[in-house]
Amino acid sequence: MRTKIIKLSLFLALAFIIDSTITYLTPYKIRGSYEFVSSIGILSFLYVVNALKLRYQYWYALAVGFYYSIIYANSQFIYVWLFMIDVFLIHSYIKTRKISFNESLVNSVGLIVIHQTIPFIAYSLANMTNLSVTQFIFLRFLPTLIGNMIFGVIIYFVVDQLEIFEVEQTFY
Repeated sequence: MRTKIIKLSLFLALAFIIDSTITYLTPYKIRGSYEFVSSIGILSFLYVVNALKLRYQYWYALAVGFYYSIIYANSQFIYVWLFMIDVFLIHSYIKTRKISFNESLVNSVGLIVIHQTIPFIAYSLANMTNLSVTQFIFLRFLPTLIGNMIFGVIIYFVVDQLEIFEVEQTFY
């Protein structure tokens, strides 16, 4: 199990590196005022957590949440809770260890919605953002959701080919 966790962690680290590279190469605001936030690492988290045994999943989510909070979110520890919520929702929806394409799409949308709206709500309550709700939806949320859905389909087909995600068909 230890080598599997290491391989899955390397896969997730590679996903975060690709995510950072895309974020670095993408202009901060695309075509004027639209903003795109790449979430390849978050989408890959879905498959990594599903490949782990149940007893490791929440601990792994805690570790990834701390990593994401420190590296990407500048110590906003709301992401620790978001990754824990992700694991809970993944268990609520996915009933088998092999994720189907439809489950992948639904969970990808759910992850993007959670990781975009909850921080926006927290920032709005703390008066740390100048975006209104409609600006957030049309200028940030929709471009991010559409772009990451394309990435989600690509990730699904990549993960489908990798052996580290091959697990027996067990039910929770």
